[in-house]
Amino acid sequence: VASTGVTGVAGSPPGGAKFIAMLNTRVFLAGHKDTELFWSDAGSHVLWTSTNFTNVEGNGEKIRGISSFNGRLYIFKSRSLEVWNNVGGQTVVTRSAFVDVGSGADYSLVQANNTHYWYGHDGDFYALNGITPQVISGSIRRELDRLKTTSDCYGFDFRTENVVRWYFPTEGRTFVYDYRKNFFSEDGSWAGGQFGRMPIKSHMEFGDKAYVGDYNPTGLIYEWRDEDLDDAGSEIRVHRRFNVRLDESGRRARVGRIQFRVKRGVATDDEKTPEFMLRYRFDRGQWVDWRN
Repeated sequence: VASTGVTGVAGSPPGGAKFIAMLNTRVFLAGHKDTELFWSDAGSHVLWTSTNFTNVEGNGEKIRGISSFNGRLYIFKSRSLEVWNNVGGQTVVTRSAFVDVGSGADYSLVQANNTHYWYGHDGDFYALNGITPQVISGSIRRELDRLKTTSDCYGFDFRTENVVRWYFPTEGRTFVYDYRKNFFSEDGSWAGGQFGRMPIKSHMEFGDKAYVGDYNPTGLIYEWRDEDLDDAGSEIRVHRRFNVRLDESGRRARVGRIQFRVKRGVATDDEKTPEFMLRYRFDRGQWVDWRN
């Protein structure tokens, strides 16, 4: 599909492919078979020669996502990641590296902030530093361990907010990773007196605006923005969890009494970014400074 219309595809492109990436002048497809990688002719996205394919290492694994970045093709599999380089000629691409961390969900892979983020096969979220995977979800691992169904996880880069949102629709959980501040939080909708999943199925950004598609089969598309003080007339609720360090040395400690003081920020037409303020003290000791 181009701005001038729809062009027919010639040759033998694979049917049922789930993943797509473009490397230099070729389009790559995968997901139609467990290990097969298929590509278009050079300089064309509509010409597909039947011999334009190769296979990644199998060993019981299957491809769970592909992405191109900095002249390389990243192929995420069930338990590992392969990095391929474009060498041109009849060979086209060759494998250059293996990484021993795979993907735990087909659509969890997100390219953002000049790197890749994904939900790993071992239950952690990862960021790729060069070709080295780094765990980013240590602070929420306990919450991730409570999830029973994770294979339906999918994620999007909300660039205007500098965050990745990962959705677990069966579990009704949405984890939000701020890649500028290296911080996790959660999103949720408030309905029927309780928090539930965010009803977002698709996402795109154009200019400085973000749009999301309804998870429910309504066909509705919404603009996602932070200027609204309510959700179609309903109150927007915020639930925050805090870790309170009992001892600065990190050692085990015991307290008999904890006191909290809280100042709750309120959004108004004049105050668009309210802050929640918290301070506390142990066993009638000194109050810590206010923290937002």
